[in-house]
Amino acid sequence: MHDSIFLRNIRSFHLDFIDVFNDIKYKGIPLPLICNFRKYIRRPMINKLSNKVYEEYQKNKIFKTTEVQPHFDRHLNALKVNSSKRKGKGKILLYEFVLYLPRENFLEYFDSSNSIVLSLYSYKNPLGHSLNHYKTFCLTDYCIDTSELSNSFIAKCKEILSSFHNHPVFSDPTFQENFLNDIPETVKYLDAVIRFFERNPISCILVGAQGDQSDHLCNILPVIAKTQGIPSIGLQHGLIWGGEWVPIYTTVQGVYGNYEKEFFKLRGVTENRIEIIGHPRFDSILTKTFMPKSVFQQKLGLNPQKRTLLIATQPDITESVLDHFISQLSQNPFIQIMIKPHPHEIAFGTIQGFIDRIYSKYPSVKVITDQSLTFYDILSNTDMVVIDRSTAGLEAMIMEKPVFILRSKNWDVLRYEYWDLMDGFVQQDPIILSNLINQLTAEITVFNKMNGKIKQFLSYHYPLNEQLSIEKLSNLIYKLTGQKIGNKLGKNYNKKLLQGSNGDVFMIENGMKRQLTSEIIFKNLGISMKDIIKVEDSFLEKIPTGRLIC
Repeated sequence: MHDSIFLRNIRSFHLDFIDVFNDIKYKGIPLPLICNFRKYIRRPMINKLSNKVYEEYQKNKIFKTTEVQPHFDRHLNALKVNSSKRKGKGKILLYEFVLYLPRENFLEYFDSSNSIVLSLYSYKNPLGHSLNHYKTFCLTDYCIDTSELSNSFIAKCKEILSSFHNHPVFSDPTFQENFLNDIPETVKYLDAVIRFFERNPISCILVGAQGDQSDHLCNILPVIAKTQGIPSIGLQHGLIWGGEWVPIYTTVQGVYGNYEKEFFKLRGVTENRIEIIGHPRFDSILTKTFMPKSVFQQKLGLNPQKRTLLIATQPDITESVLDHFISQLSQNPFIQIMIKPHPHEIAFGTIQGFIDRIYSKYPSVKVITDQSLTFYDILSNTDMVVIDRSTAGLEAMIMEKPVFILRSKNWDVLRYEYWDLMDGFVQQDPIILSNLINQLTAEITVFNKMNGKIKQFLSYHYPLNEQLSIEKLSNLIYKLTGQKIGNKLGKNYNKKLLQGSNGDVFMIENGMKRQLTSEIIFKNLGISMKDIIKVEDSFLEKIPTGRLIC
């Protein structure tokens, strides 16, 4: 979990960058503090910074990972705070970039009475949801011409850069070009965010990324919020597999589990700024039913008599390793294989050649590119899952599916330790892993060992116990703001049975609707049709969703 030579160099030069350009400020905000320094570093500079520690050029030397966040906090804490600008409680601001909140969260918790959505660009449904009467703000509506100001900043930065000779970063032409070209957008968005806050009272901010994983606004929003005494929360949008998730700018960083908590603590983030809340997008695993198995099998042409193995790929997958793995596994007549490409592979068209080659060699393998199938429809109808470092592995475990990890060679370089608790089921050799899968299908002892490993893994990596992530997030918002969210419509129907137009029946418990999933449950509870209250869908969908009753 310790950082590489490259990351130590990057952190030290990032801090030097903030110091060197600290006087380039707009309304008290140093521009270098909100810039995404990491994106200015391109190859071959990455290779150069990976092989040598340039201590003689570094003013801020980071020798221990615990020093990382405190160095950045020194600059964040120097910002002037004017909390008197806050006008009442205001609304919760949800910045849409990689936030990944599901539609039901907006109906049940973040409704238009307490929340607003901010998008950087002007498109209709930034979160991918059809939310009638939900106010979405576009930041470009708040942008004005800041070119004159940007040009003055660029001239000053050029003058500063000209004083560096033979510096491994600051004298690099590509770095200079990337940095200078980024200044106009940084200034434009910084000014627009300040203008946005002046016109819209905000009580709290949610962002989906920070540090090197962010875009402009993920850094700007919490920094401006800090200057106005407004708390902010960062959500974890994917697995942490490198040291590039720091610094954090928000008041609190929400994480999946203890692994990430230790990750941030090791990088100097204080414990009171880290909260284990999971992620609301995983809640639907526990609260929804998905496509029936018979329908799914018919749709994909699967054999009901065989066990189905899902391989979730990553954009940087080594095709030869996967080919070898499929070759070994396809010899088992009782297993059928599905491949689910990563969304980026489909979006950027990098997977098609691989798909063609797979089909030519293994005609029985199903490569799923059908966008009408949700990932949870696929996952719920899978018997086993194989991943590299995909979030799909965690989701499969929450869904109580056996998970095998085909370890990449670059894990050692990345110092990737996330799956260590699954030792024995993590293999770099595709032959060994395929043998393990074959054993799981034939030997109950291997199956039981897998279940034990998954329970141990989840107790550390996703320890929400019986709570849902959205409940933990709403509690955190209340803790930071005193603002309670979550629709109270269900309070008047405690222990009642409600039914919408699609026929699903829900029991209301503690203000939450819990779906009854089978006729056996109905019989065990002694439910008859006269006990069920018919309600409008628009009413039912606003009641917060609880776990399934299975």
